[in-house]
Amino acid sequence: MSPYKRYQPVSEEEMNKRMKNDNTICNFLRAIYHATTEETIRLKCRLAFAMGKSMCNKLMYYHETFEPLRNGFNQFLAKEPAPESDMDIKRWEGHHSICQTIRDMYHLTDDSDIRMKCRIAMAMTKAMNNRLQYYKHVYIEHIPHPNNPFEESKNESNGS
Repeated sequence: MSPYKRYQPVSEEEMNKRMKNDNTICNFLRAIYHATTEETIRLKCRLAFAMGKSMCNKLMYYHETFEPLRNGFNQFLAKEPAPESDMDIKRWEGHHSICQTIRDMYHLTDDSDIRMKCRIAMAMTKAMNNRLQYYKHVYIEHIPHPNNPFEESKNESNGS
């Protein structure tokens, strides 16, 4: 039984598949997985992949249900990697979010390329989580979101 309760790490076969869109969190995690031989990092990649895939599936459902997917998952591409200070946040023992899993991978390696990919993956998951929180407020709970981070991008796309 996995200590992670809700998610089980995906199989190694799943990590070797290639998806059409290279700009997804799953493909960033695949890149980290293939860039290391450290088994602990590889296991955490497989776990984070399961969490990221779940987030992607929720986002696709909400996009199809509530608003059209404008730019695909390119809108979640990190314009900048997450700051290193975000990577040093430590949650309580037993906290197994995708962000904490990525932080753990970041601290388990000294490879600068893997660390940069972890920071990019963190920025992407933060953007995806912000969008999921927006959907939760507006469409599920029918509460106006206090800081709608997507209102500006809608106005730009309408030419306003």
